[in-house]
Amino acid sequence: DRFFSASGDVATALRGFQEEHLRHMDRHRQVVRLIMRELQDPALDQQRPLILELLSTNFSRLVRQLESARETGEIRRSVHCQVTALVLFATNAFLFQHAEELAELPGLGLVDRPGDIAHAVIDLIYHGLEPDLSNGAAT
Repeated sequence: DRFFSASGDVATALRGFQEEHLRHMDRHRQVVRLIMRELQDPALDQQRPLILELLSTNFSRLVRQLESARETGEIRRSVHCQVTALVLFATNAFLFQHAEELAELPGLGLVDRPGDIAHAVIDLIYHGLEPDLSNGAAT
């Protein structure tokens, strides 16, 4: 919530959220690993409702911020806010789980730089893949 209230720009707020979420996951590696294990291990089904409640709270907060931005015209009206939030969380979870392997991919060395990866992810989500037509050429 603080990123959205502190910034008038949705893209900047999303970058701040994404970067801080990656840093938070890194600072709390053992807890994050435990949560992921409990979500994936069928033997731990009894823990799942508590974990899902925790995840649901953070997911819902991000969705509400995106819906607010959509209602005020800061993002497209056709944006599916739940899918956008899912992409942000899923990207961070995947990066967290596979950072070492991903760092070996050509050109993906920025995996260990949360600010750079957050900027790239939000640029993709916020601006998409459409070419920049303002100057008549794809950039």
